[in-house]
Amino acid sequence: MVGYIGWEVIQDVPRYRQLKQAIANGDTHARTRIYHRALVFEWGSTLLALMALGFDWSKLNPKFLALGDSELVQHFSKGGDFNRGAMLACFLQ
Repeated sequence: MVGYIGWEVIQDVPRYRQLKQAIANGDTHARTRIYHRALVFEWGSTLLALMALGFDWSKLNPKFLALGDSELVQHFSKGGDFNRGAMLACFLQ
């Protein structure tokens, strides 16, 4: 999974340059191709993550991420918005 993500990140630099050039050349489908590629990446990395978890859906439970003990969560949990879920959504995405 790390290899796949690393490869995609490395390939992103030339793809972004190609996107800028295609937009400058008037290609109306350039953004659509980039969005399609992003969706393929998201689904591919999701599949790889699920394979790494052995397709055990119970491991996707946020309480197993042990975020409650991290200093960052402790810092943000002192604010009132955290209790209403505004900050929690940031950590669960």
